[in-house]
Amino acid sequence: MKRAFLSVVAVLTCVFSLVSAEKINFQLHPLWSAGKASLTEDGYVISRNLDTVNFSPEVRLPIQLVYRSASEKTGMFGYAWSSPQLESSAKFDKDGVLWTTPWGEKFKFYPKNEKQPKDAVKVALYEEAKKGRGFYSPYTQWEADTSAGLRKWKEAKDWTFRGKNAYRGWQFVYRDGKLHRIVTPTGREVVFSYDHGKLTSVSQEGQSFVEVSYSGTAVTGLKINGIDYALGYKSTKLQILPKTESGKLIAASRPGLVSIQRGNLNPTLFAYDDYGFLNQVRQGEYIDNLKIQHQNVAQRKAEILAKKAKKTYGGPVNGRILSDVNYRYVYPGNRTGVVKLTDQLNRTASFDLNEKTGVFQLTEFSGKKYTLKYFMRLDVAYLGKIRNVVDSRGRDVLDVRYDRLTGNIIRVRDMAGNDVNYSYTPNGELKLVTRRADDQDDPEPVMSFRYAGRNVPAAVSQLNAKGQAVVTTDIQYDGNSQPVKISNGQTTTKIAYNKFGYPVRIENTFGQVRLLQLNSYNRLVSSTDHYGVKTYYSYTPAGLIAKIERKDGDTLLNSIAVAYNGNGQPVSYTDQAGRVKRFERDAFGRVVKEFFPDDTCVEYGYNKIGQLHRVLDQNRHQITFNWNQFGLGQKRTAVGQITDYVPDKFGLLARTDSKLNGKTDRSIKYEYDKLDRVVKATYGNGEVATFQYDSWGKLIASSRGKRKATFVYDYFGRLVKKTDGAVETRYLYNQYGQRTGRQLKNGSLTLTEFKTYDRFGRLIEIKSGDKVVKYLYSGKNQLSAQVIDGVPVEFTYTKYGQLESKTLGGKAAPVATLKYFYAKDGMIVGRVVAGKYQMYSYDKRGQLLQVADMQGKIAEKYVYDPAGNILSKTIDGKTTTFTYDKANQLVSSTTDGKVTKYQYDAAGRLIQEGNKNYEYGWLDKVLSVQENGKKIASFDYQVDGQIAQAVHGGKAENFLWDELALVHRGETSFINEPYVTGGNPILSSKQGVMFNDMLGTTLGTKSEKYNPIQMTAFGETKDPDALFTGKPYIGELGYAFLFRNYRADKGKWLISDPLGYPDGWNNFAYCNNLCLSCADFLGCWTLVHDSGLPPTPSSITSSTSWTLGENHSAFGIYSVTSYSWTQIACNGGTNSTVSIQTAYARTTSTTTINQYSTSLSQTITMSANAKGGFPNIAEFSVGVSNTLAGTISGSIGLQTGSSSTVSVSLGYSINVEQGIYAELIAYQLVATTTYFAKYMPASEPSQPNPPIQDLGAIVSFSANLAQFGSSQKRYAE
Repeated sequence: MKRAFLSVVAVLTCVFSLVSAEKINFQLHPLWSAGKASLTEDGYVISRNLDTVNFSPEVRLPIQLVYRSASEKTGMFGYAWSSPQLESSAKFDKDGVLWTTPWGEKFKFYPKNEKQPKDAVKVALYEEAKKGRGFYSPYTQWEADTSAGLRKWKEAKDWTFRGKNAYRGWQFVYRDGKLHRIVTPTGREVVFSYDHGKLTSVSQEGQSFVEVSYSGTAVTGLKINGIDYALGYKSTKLQILPKTESGKLIAASRPGLVSIQRGNLNPTLFAYDDYGFLNQVRQGEYIDNLKIQHQNVAQRKAEILAKKAKKTYGGPVNGRILSDVNYRYVYPGNRTGVVKLTDQLNRTASFDLNEKTGVFQLTEFSGKKYTLKYFMRLDVAYLGKIRNVVDSRGRDVLDVRYDRLTGNIIRVRDMAGNDVNYSYTPNGELKLVTRRADDQDDPEPVMSFRYAGRNVPAAVSQLNAKGQAVVTTDIQYDGNSQPVKISNGQTTTKIAYNKFGYPVRIENTFGQVRLLQLNSYNRLVSSTDHYGVKTYYSYTPAGLIAKIERKDGDTLLNSIAVAYNGNGQPVSYTDQAGRVKRFERDAFGRVVKEFFPDDTCVEYGYNKIGQLHRVLDQNRHQITFNWNQFGLGQKRTAVGQITDYVPDKFGLLARTDSKLNGKTDRSIKYEYDKLDRVVKATYGNGEVATFQYDSWGKLIASSRGKRKATFVYDYFGRLVKKTDGAVETRYLYNQYGQRTGRQLKNGSLTLTEFKTYDRFGRLIEIKSGDKVVKYLYSGKNQLSAQVIDGVPVEFTYTKYGQLESKTLGGKAAPVATLKYFYAKDGMIVGRVVAGKYQMYSYDKRGQLLQVADMQGKIAEKYVYDPAGNILSKTIDGKTTTFTYDKANQLVSSTTDGKVTKYQYDAAGRLIQEGNKNYEYGWLDKVLSVQENGKKIASFDYQVDGQIAQAVHGGKAENFLWDELALVHRGETSFINEPYVTGGNPILSSKQGVMFNDMLGTTLGTKSEKYNPIQMTAFGETKDPDALFTGKPYIGELGYAFLFRNYRADKGKWLISDPLGYPDGWNNFAYCNNLCLSCADFLGCWTLVHDSGLPPTPSSITSSTSWTLGENHSAFGIYSVTSYSWTQIACNGGTNSTVSIQTAYARTTSTTTINQYSTSLSQTITMSANAKGGFPNIAEFSVGVSNTLAGTISGSIGLQTGSSSTVSVSLGYSINVEQGIYAELIAYQLVATTTYFAKYMPASEPSQPNPPIQDLGAIVSFSANLAQFGSSQKRYAE
């Protein structure tokens, strides 16, 4: 039986998804192919995916057109073309019924009651499949039945195919051999309609999503999701060779598909040779010419005779592809399944498939070899499924085991010998996942599943070592088995759907709602966030996004319009301000010119296989990339700095050499263990780093010289202990993985930190020693106040959730205030710091041009070259000018006539600044600085790269870190709040409360008095204790980030980006000069702040992971928490004195208005001496401030750290005089946390200017009933 097999990449990426196969993949994947050449027949395959039909999510049907040169059939789409989704069939075939599925597979079914010889061997798989009535197919999860009697089933044309096990609930119903209906497990149906045997439409819930029109028997028009497709045909000459040795050549003609046009795009055109084989595909300027092998009659008969005699035929084979735009094809041994490809760089790859043995041997263009083995046993349900993957070094990369009767995966073993095991219910539902490391005897529990019905999980639990649930996610469903409520004990999400099963309403824990509006084809046309901002989507006639607009009512906030070329590739983006970014593309769709809104341009050139080879940056300076068979081989800057990436024979990076003018300035060597993990890195000058891992690949030990580090993890893979030299740090977590405790020891110094979260997972307290930081939240789930060591900091927000103001000391006793101003599109246009206005001007690329006050007096001014280098800066009237080389490296700076010159080495590291020289070592860290030949500073580092000690002027200063957060410097300790930067200090043992802006930069400190800090937008300041985005300033280095040091006086990094070019082609500029809205938490790549609308960060909890190094991608995940008050009552309560029912009521006498909100359930955690009340609440008030009282009825006594749920009555009152209008509103404080993901492409730039892509909000959480407050307004006539 021929089955679709998986390639190496497909196996490694999707094997885990095979555990549960309830959802059918309707896409035909010709995975058994080499380029276009088929490995299962003598021919080639070309597939075109027209679109995916927006039926309900479980049955989104792709519409494919597939050309098979080996086919001699003429169907709806002409000769040799077919659509598996639209031409599915069921018909009698010899001894059974053959089902050609809508995803292209073919299954044979046999009567369950067929008689077997008495001496026949019974196979358990067959016997199990034959239970019940109908027809069985032993190696599938399907069974068939027909309404015809058992005696007439061979004439039957009406068939129903039903899923078993994981596919239970699926039905495919056929009438007259044609697919008439698909029934999903949710009960929804997709209906195929015919007119005189011709398919006319495919619909769901009465809506036609596919409409078909014909000319004769050929389809000439399709409408898919409302998009028109026009198909054209032409009579094509054929030469049909004989099938027998006595046969004759037949000359014929058939309708051949010659064009497909989607909407207003360029048509895709097809041409055929004289034998009738497809030999050209063209769209616009793109042309793919195919050379096809042919036979004459004599050669065909020779082939027939050779097969009959079981001999090898050595001549040409009709219909094989010999070349296309990418490859040349040869067929060693002339055996089906053996193909060799040669690409445009003359590299070769080979494919050898033996369907009888189930062995597939693959040699990639890199030379790497793999052997894939498939089970070929006929007595088990996993016939044809992947067994294992072996590489050229004899290592089992992957090994898989299955249940013999169901075919479900029961074990996956990786190259290290670790197992992940799966067990199932009797219905075939996954119920338990366990794991076993290579050095363990018994597996341990990981996750369990509980079901509400067949294949409907009602609860998913994370398990501890005893198999007990630690965190359980409960899922509730509607009648269509759609999840309508998902809750894990901290957060709850509610979802409502349209009749097709697409979400149209998503509500978080706090009742904040996002609305989605879809058109009749289930295409998104608008979405409304919980701030009331509506986003509109419009489309081109080809169904591509034409414009996205965000509006507040009729007010346009921001927009993006997209223009396309004739092939449907974007060629320009235009925003609401008319700023345009546009592209020029080559025939392959690759960007060759990129034009920015300021009309600067970057050009790109590619090698013959499409790898990026040349870049001309905005200054017309060239960067080149050369490639070896394994990937990036060399990078050359515009000034001739060369970095060679030298692989070993297995393709692993063995060495990187950075050279300039024939001299090697940096050479790093790498060694690996048997699992290809780096175990040793040699940096030269005796600097060696080593690494050790556990069986699962987690780092457990590392060293650099004499300095050693160890890492210990808990059952859930969380770091619980690490040592770095003499420093030991331990961590505690709650069941949700949130850190609750940290203890850091370094000799006699011990630093502790404990964090408390409310029941919604929001941080409400940080305690370190006798210092406490509290967090209060509003009804909109925004941070309304912090109380830092008794000092309140209050926050307000715009109607879109952007941080509007931040007041140190609170409104009652303000010490310092920060206020932001935004443009409609969300860009920060100004702010007020300590009463001083800072108004910002930007260029078309968003680079900061100047900072001025309200009277136009300029405090800061910047001028840039086209590549983003700062040519001059003017700070308070003093101007500094800069010059650069062709690699964007500083050449000189001039201030007040004094010239300082700079020099860089081959690795892009600053090695000379005036009379100063910099020495580098491990991980490109500055080891020492010399001035006029005398050492003036030296530095040491932790094993993870954070600075550990700075020696300057004979004095040593030590640093201690908690991951990315500075917790101790010299004699000063810090409390950090979680933030996207990795942590921002907010309380210093030396300086007191630290008042920061939204990026974590210090604006001032308050101990006995407030001390403002003067700092430029780029971070330049005279205060050595100031922090810039949470990072400390260290003399001779600048601001210390994990991977680089930032020099604010130059707006540049000290060295080039270790990741290559993640933020563009100037890899020295800080955040592309977007210094007011962006941050770089590692010193490697920019986190782009949402410049439009919510959420704007006010308090951010960071949980960041990344993979660093050459040829790696980097991922970052961070969460933005916004806070606000939500009104819960307004003059609605009564007391014995007065009854007020309206929002604004005029009193008739001097009286007291009371507002009560009764029986509010609240989980309260207090210290042991807290008896009732909410201690340290910073009250929320607007307008006239009067005495505000909050009381709790009843008595509450709690032990430290305990919690209790009680019903309370909150009372608020305001004294008003006769004739005064009064309003009293009770509020609750809530928070919304939105998690974001960032993706940074690999450092080998396979695409031009690879952007950091904002993947957007992943999931939203919120909470309520956290704290309470009230507002008062009084009005006099």
